[in-house]
Amino acid sequence: MGEFVSLIQAIKNDKEKFEELLIKMEPLINKYVRLLYKEDKEDVYGELVLALWESVLKISYCENDGQIINFICRALKNRYYELYRNSKKRCEHEINSTDDIYFVKESSKDLTDALIISEDLYKIINTYKGQKKKIIVMMLALNLSDSEIAERLKLSRQYINRIRKNLKNDLKNYMINM
Repeated sequence: MGEFVSLIQAIKNDKEKFEELLIKMEPLINKYVRLLYKEDKEDVYGELVLALWESVLKISYCENDGQIINFICRALKNRYYELYRNSKKRCEHEINSTDDIYFVKESSKDLTDALIISEDLYKIINTYKGQKKKIIVMMLALNLSDSEIAERLKLSRQYINRIRKNLKNDLKNYMINM
């Protein structure tokens, strides 16, 4: 009988033995926590420990250590994939909601809303200086694409796109902090 087989049997009899298994599986759990850097590390760690606990409870028959390790690793990997998919969905939702900020000014029919939004955009635009400010004005006021701006200013489209992403992040942070 292997080390993991006896450990699983001991855990089923005494829940305190779970800590020994947790110590052995800590490197794998930490790997998945690092891969999900966008999320709160303690929450991800807790979710993965819970997945480890659930996998131990589901093990009913085991012949050797290889089967147990494979089962536990697969359970942790599946929970990681689940957390990753949820994180990706939330991230895409946040990006989509920040994309809508550009069009709020045009779609608002109420004059006071338009003035407030214009004032907020003015504050954000004024945090930029020089060429970056010029590029942002071309994006928002002239509604030019990245390639059109790059062609006019003789800059790379990649640089223009990077400034657009920075502006999105600044707008998102501004909206969150309001």
